[in-house]
Amino acid sequence: MIDRDFSCGFVKLYALSLAADGEVYGLKILEEMNKHGFSLSPGTLYPALHALLREGDVTVHQRMVGGKYASVTGLRREAGKN
Repeated sequence: MIDRDFSCGFVKLYALSLAADGEVYGLKILEEMNKHGFSLSPGTLYPALHALLREGDVTVHQRMVGGKYASVTGLRREAGKN
């Protein structure tokens, strides 16, 4: 059985990878993971996204239409280039 912390870390990395390409919303992350054979529930994804937000790895932008979108913070984006 896969460790819960490992799973959470994987979800966070995948979400960061998608957010590094541009703004992304939770449902899109779920759809992308599903395409690659990972069955993930919102109850697993959203706590991981909230942890990324608390840790300063992503920012969240509320839009009038379309809900909330996450994107990688400038500091984290620069760190990824090295």
